[in-house]
Amino acid sequence: MQNVILLDEYRCDKRRESEVVLDNPEQDFHDQIFEKTIQSSEIPTVLQKHGFNLLSILPIEKWSLLEQPLPLLCADRIDYTLRDLSTYNMISLVDARNFVDELKVIDSKICLKTVEAAEGFVKAYYTEVIDFFLHPLNVYGYVVLTDILKLAMDKQIIHFDDFLLDDSSIWKKLINSKDEEISQKIRDISRTVISDEEKYGIHQKKKVRIIDPLVLVDKGQVKKATELSTKVIELNQNALEKSLKGTFVRVLNT
Repeated sequence: MQNVILLDEYRCDKRRESEVVLDNPEQDFHDQIFEKTIQSSEIPTVLQKHGFNLLSILPIEKWSLLEQPLPLLCADRIDYTLRDLSTYNMISLVDARNFVDELKVIDSKICLKTVEAAEGFVKAYYTEVIDFFLHPLNVYGYVVLTDILKLAMDKQIIHFDDFLLDDSSIWKKLINSKDEEISQKIRDISRTVISDEEKYGIHQKKKVRIIDPLVLVDKGQVKKATELSTKVIELNQNALEKSLKGTFVRVLNT
């Protein structure tokens, strides 16, 4: 199956790219800069406005609902799924708010009140981590942008601290450098790519992210969604197959 993709429909994930550029196998660069980034932002002022002190929420590790191992739900997983899909109009803000109303915490674990909510979130989650992360254009953009950032670091056009800046500021530095090699690679981003398992130039797999939310059942007990829904089982199996297969990208010369 060949699917022509328009570049401006998708974005690249600078967080993942920065880990590769900085040759950080632990992939914890964003954790290393977390507090510094928060302190230099408008967040402390917003917290103060609502009666909170920044120090009262740090260190972030004390918030157990923020990060939970797969296949459980966690605040971070819920946040990026709903935020990204609503940003790209794949779900409405009403849908996102309605989903939040379905959340409940039982024994320090996030669960859902109904199996229907679990099915809906699992479908939305795989729209993010499979349909989006493994989309040929996203894979291509990730490869090219990582290459650009590595080259810019080698040429000292950008430096470590620049990864604390926002995307547009780094992009402006790259463009303003007038470096011909980087300029050519930036132009390459606009090339058309298709999915092609036979004549591909890039094959990439992503981290396998399988999710199985807990669902509230009778008498306050919880069960895994896969114990209650064949739909979730099917979605998980499909996601696993796609993750293991990866994405095959062919870059057109036009």
